[in-house]
Amino acid sequence: MSSNQFQSLAAYQKLLARAEERWPTFIAKRRERLTQWQRHGRVAEKVAESILEDLLTEVLDWTLGDLNNQLDYADLVVTQSGIKRFVIETKRPGALAWNRRAVVEALEQARRYAGEQRVTTVAISDGIMLFAANGFMRRRSQTTS
Repeated sequence: MSSNQFQSLAAYQKLLARAEERWPTFIAKRRERLTQWQRHGRVAEKVAESILEDLLTEVLDWTLGDLNNQLDYADLVVTQSGIKRFVIETKRPGALAWNRRAVVEALEQARRYAGEQRVTTVAISDGIMLFAANGFMRRRSQTTS
């Protein structure tokens, strides 16, 4: 299926519409979660994990049951109908954004954990930036805001 065919699917269009509608609420909630960072200059990795949970469940339509926290060494393994789809390595907020070395190290770590989980898609996030790669290094998406 080509990219153009995929983008014309009704389910894809509905997901995009819902994500666009829910995005402002997600951003406001993320900002609120990050206030600890502004107050204290540093926050726990748990804050980034909570932000990812919000993104995946409230914006991207994954269910809480699809999210598997601390599966072996992997911070988060996302499943669909019991099948492991991707691994997300989480870092504390601010640890990855605009820090190439930290990004490379986190990707290496995510790839190791993905190998243990027998999946090829990985993502890394610090709650501020999200980078996802397919086939371990084929870029899928990167966002910061």
